[in-house]
Amino acid sequence: MLKPLTARHAQVAYAFLTSNGLRDVFLASKIHEGALSQPDGSAQGRFLGEFDGEKLEGVLFLGHGGLVVFASELPHVRRRFAEKTWEERARVRLVVGEWEQVTDFWGHLTASGLTSARDWREVFMVADPSTLTLEREPGLRLATIADVNTLGDLAARAYLEETGLDPLASMGEGYLRHIAKNIEERSSYVLEEDGRLVFKADLSARCPIGAQIVGVFTEPDRRGEGIARRGVAEMVARLTAGAGAVPAVCLFVREDNLPARRAYERAGFVPSMHYRRLFVEPASTRLGAPASGAKPARAGARKTPA
Repeated sequence: MLKPLTARHAQVAYAFLTSNGLRDVFLASKIHEGALSQPDGSAQGRFLGEFDGEKLEGVLFLGHGGLVVFASELPHVRRRFAEKTWEERARVRLVVGEWEQVTDFWGHLTASGLTSARDWREVFMVADPSTLTLEREPGLRLATIADVNTLGDLAARAYLEETGLDPLASMGEGYLRHIAKNIEERSSYVLEEDGRLVFKADLSARCPIGAQIVGVFTEPDRRGEGIARRGVAEMVARLTAGAGAVPAVCLFVREDNLPARRAYERAGFVPSMHYRRLFVEPASTRLGAPASGAKPARAGARKTPA
């Protein structure tokens, strides 16, 4: 049975999401931060769980901004998640997760009519103190609210370079509020030289099992100097030491981005698994709904127009 997760499910959900190491740290971190107690606050979306009696068999996150992330080893649960996602397809924009799980899940949705504008294969990498390089970037600091406009511009250019989409153009002040929220949560790191921000990176997750780095970006005219390598190594060193230390830190990078992969490997990150990131084509989400009671077709099955 698929049903909303509430505060009373927090312990079992966190145990479920941490049973595979750092693979599901993004979801585990939200649960750890109390997302099930404040579903419209820290969660920024809804958590659903698939239960067999009292046993939790899968967790699905439907983000308010169109992000879909889930975890389940069971094909029939992933199919149920695909059915639920199809019901709410109008706002689905991005699907992210472990390669085989997302491939199975996406097969049901493509058979029902959804298509992707971009389909990336990413390498999920993990570092801990035993793998970390000694080269660091001691000048790295947490961003402050005084950085919000400059950091917003830097982050927007990073996203534009990576995806071809400009979040400042589409979200405006909403994007700057997002940047400010990250700063307030002490999740954004920057390197400033001569009054200019030349590097940034963010944390998308942090909980007792580990942390996750995202949004790594170096100004184009400063690339090739090892700033990103030293910057992420410095982040790992800080995150894995002192009060509130975590045992390991992960990140993911496009498989075809060889310079970035080499930089992370030299910093001490070790490839662990493959991720799949799908940007959903908005036009495909505007398809008419299936007939009453219809479910997404099997992967590879012929789609019947609604």
